[in-house]
Amino acid sequence: MNKKKQFLLALLVIIFCYVASFIMSYMSLKSVISDNAKQVTQIISERIYDAINNELTKPIAVSLTMASDPYLIKRLKQEADHDLQQNVDDIADYLGHIRSRMGYETTFLVSEQSRYYYTHAGLNKRVDVDNDSHDIWYKLFIDHGKPYELHVDEDQTKSDTLTIFINTRIIDDDGALLGACGMGVQMNNLLKLVRENEEKFHVNIDLVDGTGLVLVDTDEDNIEKKVLDNIPADGLNDDGYVFKMEGESLVGARLVDNLSWYLVINDQENYSKSAFTSLLTGYLLLLVILILFLLISIYVVMKREQTLYVSSAIEVLTGLNSRLVYEQYIRELSKEGYKDVTYISLDLNGLKRVNDQIGHTAGDELIIAAGHYIRDYFVHSGRCYRIGGDEFAVIIDHCNVDKEKIYREFKEIVSRWHGSMVPEMSISLGIARGCDYKIEDIHKLIELADIEMYRDKDLYYQTHNR
Repeated sequence: MNKKKQFLLALLVIIFCYVASFIMSYMSLKSVISDNAKQVTQIISERIYDAINNELTKPIAVSLTMASDPYLIKRLKQEADHDLQQNVDDIADYLGHIRSRMGYETTFLVSEQSRYYYTHAGLNKRVDVDNDSHDIWYKLFIDHGKPYELHVDEDQTKSDTLTIFINTRIIDDDGALLGACGMGVQMNNLLKLVRENEEKFHVNIDLVDGTGLVLVDTDEDNIEKKVLDNIPADGLNDDGYVFKMEGESLVGARLVDNLSWYLVINDQENYSKSAFTSLLTGYLLLLVILILFLLISIYVVMKREQTLYVSSAIEVLTGLNSRLVYEQYIRELSKEGYKDVTYISLDLNGLKRVNDQIGHTAGDELIIAAGHYIRDYFVHSGRCYRIGGDEFAVIIDHCNVDKEKIYREFKEIVSRWHGSMVPEMSISLGIARGCDYKIEDIHKLIELADIEMYRDKDLYYQTHNR
């Protein structure tokens, strides 16, 4: 069974299970809604909980991935080895890549060593927890020791837009603190989600911390100003809820584990009648929408699946584009026929000898360093890829390049490298410009670049023992 058929079968199973769960949930709700308002509140809160959790789980996951990125950890540990402008350029480029790929408003990094606050736009400021009230968050976050937290604050890089920041601790393998990183999600996105659910279910919704301080409310004047005194931080039942009657209204709260916040739902009308009508209408409408959406998605997702996957594929060790992205772009160039491009083939010299004599950890050091230099030198002019163990490629979308200058400058930069396990590094490269050959087939241009690269490699081995 091919992948397309497997996908269709899996999607049909999902549709069946989801429709069946909706039908069973509705039948169950219909039988108990008039007798047990708490159960109805709990069902509504489950739906809203999932929606809010889904809104913030992804940026939390991305922030945690950033914090464990070997390239970012190494960059912070070596921050003092580079001048400020180079640090700003490299880190801003990294954060900008994450921001553009994931579609968030803000990405940031704070170095514990220098206290510099980097963003995708460059160096924002130097964190001063003693004199700047906007920076106290960093000290509080570091002091409480959690791996991550959510913090509501104004984004000074976005005209003080109210933002939910995901602050994530960065530590090295020895447990040493290197700083904090993460991203900002505009509060407007979450407020829109809350407002839609308030209108849909005829309830008031707040997100509060353990002290009852309101962090998310459709009335923005209440955010970080109003305190709900009816939500205890303890007393949750086995399902993770706490309920309290206030006059004719039922207040229900649930702990949102990933956020360490409480979801508070306050009904202000005849709960049974409004909830029954809303849920009945909601289930029927959602079922119709779901069927239509999934029928369309069968076609759209299958068409976009490969493209979306390839566009997000980053080679983990070096941070360069992966071979999957490389092959996708080569296929595009092949379809276009002749293209005025420059292809650069690069290959590490002596990697096998290093792996055999010193070990693969030393080999990884060479590969990581090679990726670093290739990215730093070529990222603003071309697309950089790691296409094999010690093989790299750069594709520049024009021919206006000085081959001799690239050879000279790049080799000079690489020659200055000294690693902790390997004393030196050498990279052979070959450059082929499409305009020099008028070649229709991109693969032929790659062959010409490889020939030049192997010629360069032969010169290296003539002066070094194989």
